[in-house]
Parts: sequence; C-alpha cells; structure tokens
Amino acid sequence: MTVNLKKSREELEDYSKSLEKKVEATLYKSQQEFDSLFRSSPEALAYLDKKGTILDANLRFCELFGYSLAEINGRNTDDGMIHPLNKIEEGNKLSINAFKGYLNYETIRKKKDGTLFPVSISATPLIIDGQPKGAIGIYIDITERKQLEEKLKKLANFDSLTGSCSRRYGLDLLDRQIKLAQRRKTPVLLAYTDVDNFKGINDTFGHNEGDKVLKGVVKLLKSTLREIDIICRMGGDEFLLIFPIVP
Repeated sequence: MTVNLKKSREELEDYSKSLEKKVEATLYKSQQEFDSLFRSSPEALAYLDKKGTILDANLRFCELFGYSLAEINGRNTDDGMIHPLNKIEEGNKLSINAFKGYLNYETIRKKKDGTLFPVSISATPLIIDGQPKGAIGIYIDITERKQLEEKLKKLANFDSLTGSCSRRYGLDLLDRQIKLAQRRKTPVLLAYTDVDNFKGINDTFGHNEGDKVLKGVVKLLKSTLREIDIICRMGGDEFLLIFPIVP
C-alpha cells in the first residue's frame, strides 16, 4: 500500500512537472509569436504604460517618428511627440479611455525633426492577471488621406475654372449669412452679375477665350473686393457676390 502511494505521488509529481513545462512552452511560444507580430507589423506599434511612457516600439514606429529604438524606449509621448495644442486632449484620452477599452481618434503628432503630421491612433489595453498594465497603440500616418480629402473638398466647394466658390457652396454660404444676419438683425448685402455679350465672345473667339474672360473677371473682382467678400460662380457667366457685414 505504501509502495503504491509513493508510486502514485511520484507519477503525480512527474505529471505536474510535465504539465508545467508544457504551460511554460506554450507561454514562451505565445510570447515569441506576439513579439514577432509586434516587431514585423507594417503598422507603427508602441507599448505604453498608464502614464504614456513608451516601454517598447517596433521599427515602423521608429521610422514614422524619426527616432531610434534607444531614443524611443522610456520616452513619454508628451516629450516632444505631441503637438503642444493637443497635449491636454491627448493626455485625457489616453489616461481616461485607453485603459478602459478600445480607443480610436485622429490628431496631430510631431516627428523628431519637428514636422507635424496627421495621425490615426488606435489603442487597446493590455490585460495581465485581469488588470490593465498598459496599452498597445497603433499609429497610422493619414497625411495622404487628409490631402485627398482636402482635394475632394476643394473640388466640391470651388469652381475648377475660376477658383471662385461653386454654386452649391455659394448657396450654403448665403444661407449661413442669412441666418447670421437674422441673429444680429442686420441686412444681407448681395450682388448678382454676369458678363455682357458672353455668348458672343464664345461664338466669335471660341470657348478657350471665353474661359480666359471668366478667369479675368474673377481675378478683377478679387483685386477689387475685400478679402472677406465671397465670389460664387452660379453657372456660365453668372456670379453671386456676398458682402459679409463686419460687426
């Protein structure tokens, strides 16, 4: 009986040691896989503690901000990486939200050389033993996207030929001026003009020359009117002029 108990205890100890080794091997493998994914990710990744100190970062993160890994590790994101105007916003969002759940927002960051650039930041807490110990931040440079958005906005809001406001944007600005005037109880000053005999210019000299005339008209108006005055091409050779009243 004693022999059997001793044998059972030895078998149990052997099984426990074997299980412990398997768990350690599994954990080690998981850590290796995570580290490999972290290092090789095409996105800029950083491991931050609760105070925003960078505990680790991958190569793409270093390239994005222009720092070496040695310069990055231990640096707080407040230290030269956040645009001064966004420091309070950044700190509040990271300290309050990033360690409670998934966080995603767009802001401005600063590179080592001082260059400011728009970035999309996603952060998710890193939970260890049921407690948030830090956060993994994903940083995506959205400069090209912002440039495209601005280009599309310009195409939608401005006349491609003359550079004046488009009809739709002009009507939107007019609506804003009317509402503003109603609140202030002031008049709305407008003018509507066209180019005399514009059809004759097109018919006689061609549309290319007509386009030059329209560009010249807008250039003349801009040189004559105030900087705050609004020129809208309503179609063809017709223009709406809006003269905001300065209180």
